[in-house]
Amino acid sequence: MTHPTCTVDECGKTIAAKGLCQSHYARNRRYGSPLEDRTRRKSLCTAQACSNMARVHGLCDKHDTRVRRHGSPDITINAPRDAGLDERLRWTGWTVTATGCWEWDGNRRNGGYGEVATGQGAAVASRAAYLAWVGPIPEGVHICHQCDNPPCINPAHLFPGTRLVNMQDALQKGRLRQGEESPKAKLTAADVTEIKRIYATGAMSQKAVGEMFGISQSNISFIVRGRTWKGDHAVTELRCSPVI
Repeated sequence: MTHPTCTVDECGKTIAAKGLCQSHYARNRRYGSPLEDRTRRKSLCTAQACSNMARVHGLCDKHDTRVRRHGSPDITINAPRDAGLDERLRWTGWTVTATGCWEWDGNRRNGGYGEVATGQGAAVASRAAYLAWVGPIPEGVHICHQCDNPPCINPAHLFPGTRLVNMQDALQKGRLRQGEESPKAKLTAADVTEIKRIYATGAMSQKAVGEMFGISQSNISFIVRGRTWKGDHAVTELRCSPVI
């Protein structure tokens, strides 16, 4: 038995009511015409060469996010996976300051040092800049800043140095916080003087003196031997680029 079909041309569906299939009948009731279709049609993202479905403003989620963050669907902060250090550094970019520093525009770590993806993990941007534009870095060597500006990646401002060299440079420039000025200091200059006086009497052991002042026996040993708190100052904090 052949069932009558919808009277709308090229529909071919079975009649539900008044000569129309269910969908055309519903459109006729809602919009006054069986041919009116106001349903939202899915479309492809309008960004070039993108095959994802559009979600917002004619763009897929990825390209809409780029527009909101960077003003264009073609801009991304991620360099190609096979990019070298030079291309990765230039991809993110830097801002040149009045002092000639190239301040990293990308993510920064604690202390202000830039961070760049290398394809094999994250690296300190200043070390990556030295590797890309100057040359190899010996194992265990730091990359120091002549400008004392951690986010700077200007190769003219970078130089290699051991931790000792970095410490001496920091001391000369007054970047080390010493003694009571250090946020990590547990003692005052007066405490150190008292520790030396008590231990010199021979009445108490280093361990006992340490317990009195709330520090370890090894710290007492360093103090009385003059390895720390030289001249009533302790080198307790050093700002240097991480070795990664």
